[in-house]
Amino acid sequence: MAIEDIRRAIALQHSRHRIDFPHAAERGFQLLWQPVSLVAGRLLRLRVRLFFCSGFLICKHAISRAIALTADAMFYRYCDSFARMKFRTIRTTTRVDRRADVDTALPAGAGKRPAKRQPSSR
Repeated sequence: MAIEDIRRAIALQHSRHRIDFPHAAERGFQLLWQPVSLVAGRLLRLRVRLFFCSGFLICKHAISRAIALTADAMFYRYCDSFARMKFRTIRTTTRVDRRADVDTALPAGAGKRPAKRQPSSR
């Protein structure tokens, strides 16, 4: 509808053989501005879309990385505690066996060592 009105106005101006300069300048500006605004709008929308997509991907990557690191930390902590537990049981049994051997071989009090401090937990 607006295009028809513009065509009618242009035809009317041509029929009168005069040009309304302010209107022509405004129309020229509109004709120039329309593709510029269209391209700018598309670029802006694309940029916004890319910004949100990249933000989403960054957040997704950060969340998945945090989950993976947490899972790794939990797994290694479990393995570490399990290994410590096994190592402690092995060490205590060997220590007990050694003490039994030492107590029988040496006089009383000769093989006893002062108790070592346990390493502080991290």
